[in-house]
Amino acid sequence: MVSSPSQKYVEHYAQGVILRDNTLNEYNTFLHNMGEEATLQKIAAGYVKRNGKCRVLDVGCGNGQALHELKQHVGSVVRTLGIDLLPLRDEKMIDEFIQGDVHEVPFPHDCHVIVSFRALHEMGGFSTLLPKFARALTPGGRAYLWVRMREMVENKIQFVGEINEREEK
Repeated sequence: MVSSPSQKYVEHYAQGVILRDNTLNEYNTFLHNMGEEATLQKIAAGYVKRNGKCRVLDVGCGNGQALHELKQHVGSVVRTLGIDLLPLRDEKMIDEFIQGDVHEVPFPHDCHVIVSFRALHEMGGFSTLLPKFARALTPGGRAYLWVRMREMVENKIQFVGEINEREEK
């Protein structure tokens, strides 16, 4: 049996820890740790105030929990979009969902905010993804991308700077 690229990635993910229910609070913690003072709610609300709308794309969105919570806080003027290799548990969680390998699926355009936390290091090929992120953003849009770097040590992938308990909190 020949496996498709997506099946290969699912097998790869099955070997590690997959956190599919990230909350908005966890996303705001990532933003804070990246040096951003505003929460995702405030960032989205700022775009709504300036443009009358806001499109937020989450690459590696898991089950869409954070986007769902964002919409509850900011309202229907925020359009939530997610991309993930695995299917959503409930497609009503977000406005639009694209299932597939991020290297193969087209990204939506005119996104005001793009987030990706705990996912890009699993996807690989960051240098080819970065231009896709840039093309998906509106002029003046922002991308918040959390990338764990990895290296080969004795023919094994090892993540640089393993996450410790303090960082998780």
